[in-house]
Amino acid sequence: MDKSSRARCFARVPNSIGEHVGFDQLLDAFAEGEALVANTSVHGVELAYEDAGEATFDTVLFRSCQFDGVDFSGCTFRDVRFESCRFTRVSMERAWLNRCDFISCSAPGLNLLSSRLAGVLIADSDFSLANLSEASIDQLRATSSRLREAALQSVRLKRCEFEQSDLVRLDVFRTPLKGIDLSTCEFSAPVLSSDYRELRGTLVSPSQALELASLLGVVVADEERLDEQGLRASPLSGCECIQYVYNLKYYSLSAYASKSARIRSFTRKEPTHAFDRMSSVYHQGLYGDGGDGAVHRRQHVRVLYP
Repeated sequence: MDKSSRARCFARVPNSIGEHVGFDQLLDAFAEGEALVANTSVHGVELAYEDAGEATFDTVLFRSCQFDGVDFSGCTFRDVRFESCRFTRVSMERAWLNRCDFISCSAPGLNLLSSRLAGVLIADSDFSLANLSEASIDQLRATSSRLREAALQSVRLKRCEFEQSDLVRLDVFRTPLKGIDLSTCEFSAPVLSSDYRELRGTLVSPSQALELASLLGVVVADEERLDEQGLRASPLSGCECIQYVYNLKYYSLSAYASKSARIRSFTRKEPTHAFDRMSSVYHQGLYGDGGDGAVHRRQHVRVLYP
């Protein structure tokens, strides 16, 4: 792990941690019930269908371990780092993860139902289909990871960061995403409540905003149809960021563009009564200028009212 990655970790685990605990020692600790495993490292251990007995793991490094059907329910993980570990049918339900890192791990379907996460890093890992519903999350950082079809229903999110991660079909039913920047992630087809309130104040990219607009039954026309429909383009001064704001009664989406973007705003001449009950919809197209005068990115968008 390089220095930059280490600086973004939460777990306070020394690189040269002390003794190594083996398979038999772990089983003995689990048998005691509510055991303490502290200041040690575990390398290459394979555990299958064991019950950790609500053990506490304090300042522990797990490296290249395999957990198959292991029950960590109710366990406490404090300053614990998992590196290149594999989790299969593992439960961490009602567990407390305080300053924990998952680095280059495979944990599809990991059960974290009703758990508490405080300072957790998920980096270069696969958490597809993981269940974090009803969890309490304060400071989660997911980077270059896969959380496709993960469940985060009724979750309290604080200080969460998602960077360059796969969030396709993420289930965020009754989980507000306000203030969370998803613009660098692959984010589409989320599971939402009927009024889409979870998306209020979410930060997304322009392309994501256009795709999410389809949830509302909005159809986006191409450039040629803009001219056909008589839309007027009015230049706006350059700014550091633009907002694609969908003020649809319940929520808004914001998207960022680069400083060099030149913005044009397209508006319909007359509003359509069919959208009166949903307030109004604003779309902005942008021209990206790479500095050489060429257009590198171009979007023309228009709302076609039903």
